[in-house]
Amino acid sequence: MQNCARLLTGLTTRARKTIDSVLGDAPIPGDVPIPGDAPIPGDAPIPGDARRASLHTPRKTIASVALILSVAIPTSCVKVDLHNTHHPNHGTITLATDWTDRGDEPAVPDAYTVRIGDYSAFLSGARNVLDRNFEPGRHRIVIHNAAEGVAVNGTTASADYDAGETGWFFTGTNDADIERDKHHEVAVNMRQRVRRLTLELEIEGNARDRIDDVAAAVLSGVAEAVDIENPTGSPIGDPVTVAPAFAKTDYGYAASRRLLGVAGQSQILTLALRIKGANPSTLSVESNLSDRLTDFNANMKTPLTLRGKLTVDLDDSGGEPVFSATVDKWRAGNDGDATAD
Repeated sequence: MQNCARLLTGLTTRARKTIDSVLGDAPIPGDVPIPGDAPIPGDAPIPGDARRASLHTPRKTIASVALILSVAIPTSCVKVDLHNTHHPNHGTITLATDWTDRGDEPAVPDAYTVRIGDYSAFLSGARNVLDRNFEPGRHRIVIHNAAEGVAVNGTTASADYDAGETGWFFTGTNDADIERDKHHEVAVNMRQRVRRLTLELEIEGNARDRIDDVAAAVLSGVAEAVDIENPTGSPIGDPVTVAPAFAKTDYGYAASRRLLGVAGQSQILTLALRIKGANPSTLSVESNLSDRLTDFNANMKTPLTLRGKLTVDLDDSGGEPVFSATVDKWRAGNDGDATAD
């Protein structure tokens, strides 16, 4: 600003000298004196006073230009703030969601909810420009979709297994460091939070033909809720039970449920078998699946199938028929060696 002041002072002094020179009696160097009565070539005769006025006209013009420059040039010294965006005090976000980390069965949801502090938006598609200017600083981005049987309250997602099959549920989080006067590209990897568990029973034993059906089944140690901001996907809250519905197959019986995960120390499968000719007609049997479900929460996108042996025997050596049942020799998929009692 000191340089601008010196420039302004110099220009003003020069302008004043120019004006005094033009408007005074001293001739400006380079002008050619014209005799008072001599006509200007090509012009009609001009009375003496009018001719002298016309001769001063170029000098007045020069004086005017000098005055304008003395005022206009210093304005270039005024400080002008330049910005990269239309939001110099805030930052904006283009959000890209990546849905590739999912299994073969679930599809990409049609829409999803984005929450950043008090900002919330219902979006679709993989890439969106958010309609908010954000304050500078770190902001947590939380994304989830709407899924059947899953309720989201704050940062907790809970499954209502009694309502039927659980829908495919995804969540994603990331922290965005927002800077002033800048547009940010932020990517969020979406994680599948529901895994399918299939239980298959192969029938064995001398009373295998006496099994009428699996009247009821209960699996304990199931996760009811998860924290959608927790990237590890660890369950929260107390474990609950689900009721797999077993249906007849060519080899025995099978049931499938989608779960938010397993929770607690143990997972026990309890079956109620309806046996023809038995008294009582229902036979209860339990099997511990804890060992086979230890790592269930580690890979939610890959379905898990456990195959076990259901053995039903009849002992009538004492006169009264006695039925017994066991479920054991569980194996994952085609793994014939790993078992659970």
